[in-house]
Amino acid sequence: MTFINYQLFANEILNRGHIKYFEIYLEGATKSFDTLIASGIIDLDKEKIIEIIEYLEDKKEKNKYEHMISRFNHLLSKKN
Repeated sequence: MTFINYQLFANEILNRGHIKYFEIYLEGATKSFDTLIASGIIDLDKEKIIEIIEYLEDKKEKNKYEHMISRFNHLLSKKN
């Protein structure tokens, strides 16, 4: 089964629930190659991206989330 429109689901949960649903987003993004690719084309506003980056940087297991920090930093750079 493929999840071609995973980015639409990801946009909704991150826009509606912000950090509250980030772990759900992350779990879904790692389910398959399709969801991994789709998770990189989400379209969030700059403030939400910054909020997610700060959340990841504050996590105690920061090195576990290093790849996600770079992904969201890349999304943020596209907003400038």
